[in-house]
Amino acid sequence: IVRHKITHFISIPTLYQGIIENLTVEETFSLKVITLAGDNVLPHVIEMTKQKNQHLEIVIEYGVTECAVMSTIFRHQEREDIIKLGKPIWNTCIYILGKYHHLQPIGAAGELCISGVGLARGYLNKPELTAEKFILVHSSWLIADRKMKEGDALPDNGSRNLPMSYELSAMSYLYKTGDLACWRSDGNIEFLGRIDYQVKIRGFRIELGEIENQLLDIEGISEAVVIEREDKAKTSEKYLCAYIVSASEMAPQAIKAALSRTLPGYMIPAFIVRLERMPLIPSGKVDRKALPVPEFTTEEPYAAPSNEIEEKLVEIWSEVLNINQPSIGIGDNFFELGGHSLKAAVMIASVEQIFNIKVPLVEVFRAASIRELGAYIQHKYGQKGIHLIEDKKLVMLREGKKEGKAFHLFFIHDGAGEVEAYIEFCQYINVEWNCWGIRALLFQNENIGPQNITIEKLARQYIDSITAVQPLGPYYIAGWSLGGTIAFEIVRQLEKKNETVSVFGLFDSPPPNRSLSANTFEFTFESELNFGLAYLPDGEIKEKIENLSTIHRLWMTIIDYLEENRLDLEFIKKAIPGDMVRSIPNVEQLGIRQLIHYFNIIRSFDRARTLYIPSGKIDTTIHYFAARESRKIRKEDWNCYCSQPVMAYEINGDHYSIFNIPEVVSFAKKFNETILESINTNFEE
Repeated sequence: IVRHKITHFISIPTLYQGIIENLTVEETFSLKVITLAGDNVLPHVIEMTKQKNQHLEIVIEYGVTECAVMSTIFRHQEREDIIKLGKPIWNTCIYILGKYHHLQPIGAAGELCISGVGLARGYLNKPELTAEKFILVHSSWLIADRKMKEGDALPDNGSRNLPMSYELSAMSYLYKTGDLACWRSDGNIEFLGRIDYQVKIRGFRIELGEIENQLLDIEGISEAVVIEREDKAKTSEKYLCAYIVSASEMAPQAIKAALSRTLPGYMIPAFIVRLERMPLIPSGKVDRKALPVPEFTTEEPYAAPSNEIEEKLVEIWSEVLNINQPSIGIGDNFFELGGHSLKAAVMIASVEQIFNIKVPLVEVFRAASIRELGAYIQHKYGQKGIHLIEDKKLVMLREGKKEGKAFHLFFIHDGAGEVEAYIEFCQYINVEWNCWGIRALLFQNENIGPQNITIEKLARQYIDSITAVQPLGPYYIAGWSLGGTIAFEIVRQLEKKNETVSVFGLFDSPPPNRSLSANTFEFTFESELNFGLAYLPDGEIKEKIENLSTIHRLWMTIIDYLEENRLDLEFIKKAIPGDMVRSIPNVEQLGIRQLIHYFNIIRSFDRARTLYIPSGKIDTTIHYFAARESRKIRKEDWNCYCSQPVMAYEINGDHYSIFNIPEVVSFAKKFNETILESINTNFEE
């Protein structure tokens, strides 16, 4: 979502919940429309989305496989307390029917039935199931079941003929979904739940009876009931819970292992509870409502974490599984504590973010305990090489393949605060080296206005990020455009700390300019007000912004006005120099909010660069890579800020195309040679 600036995202609600929980406010800026389908949408998912980005359009789609997947759609989901399925799409009809197939009035619950051109003819080679689920509709609304009457003769081939003419119009019969719903007064449909014991969990339709039958096939189990439960106290997430009666104690993990041989992972119950007897209602049926809520227990004796990695993993598990940390031992099994494949993916994302390493999802199933997962991390990367990093500015662009100690290359973000330009470049860098990008996180508190930042302050922050990965030199640092200016200050500050920088690469970066620095101004409310008045169209918006007092509120009001009135983006683009527009990733696909976000980041960085004059020279050699077709940059002016002669190289392409195929290949090759030469020189010394 963040890397590719996704604008429209369709997902099952449970997967989307795991994603939105782990996205920051800033990381949702590119999103415009979220479409949720395939399962019931929980109210707190809508609430969480609105808290992070109130401008997102949430679309709810409903449908079944038997009717070409989608049958209704509801746009602009706003309220959290009522989740609507919307209205039927074109060529589809929805009916809410009572027990005897009569139409239900508004507000009365009934079974949701579908008809239309997308409706299937039935189930292949399953005539009885077809007869149960598909019913005929007569114009008089006297609805006849399609079930075969007892005693009907079977044809020679042993199958039942469908009591339906395939020449009938698709509008002549309905499909009974088994979903409970009602009409609302506004013409939309409200989903109320499932009628039978067929459930949907994490987007999968599950027949509980099938799981029960597989449990009964396991030796020692005499009774089995599987139900769907919901963690109402915490995440409202649905899960499967199995209840068994057996002559003796049986290990839950052994039962799950037996089920996994015949059932897919999503049908394995999260909990297996052994009972002395099943609770019954007077009729003798199992009282499902009386089945006890499972407790988060484990067969493993408690073992406390023994090192920093295990302590951090306990924190991650606690957050993902919603279990108190003291309850989690390093020998506990992730899946026995309520984990599943979706939660495993969320857990891995947290591990990768905090440890800055890549862990394949399959390893969670191979190393399902904290003890095993921690050992895997230590074994693969070496205990001395592990650094607990909780820095979202750091992005691993490409992981090196060298065993043991590897070189780290650090690339500083461009004028838009992004590191995407380096991704292709890093594919052609020596495979043994780890490539890191440092991106900007200026607007963490939703302050979307420009900021009076300085290159010196940014350099101090980025040095903290670099030393979190590599505490001591020698360092390998490079930057493109604005990133080169920040990289220069990073090198200068590292040298003041008596650290060594072996390679410093400047990629088509303009040198500091004292004459420009003298004319730099600060961003104030007055300056931003005048800026807005100069570009905004006349009208009530100007009256609104003149009565504000903060830069943040000023820009939020401008954004709201532009979005409400669906104005084009030309007034913003006119304010951005043409070369700066090219630095904004996917600029043609951005909405108003995202474009202004990047616009003010660029303005903030441009002011910082213009203001910057180094307080001293550096001793590290500058390797300057100039784009042959770039605008005139006096690269020799960098000599004023370096005690060593600048090493200059010409690269085919312009300021931007040097990072694209084919120019990027020769560019990366030359940079590789520069690093190797430096490494060999240091080795000889």
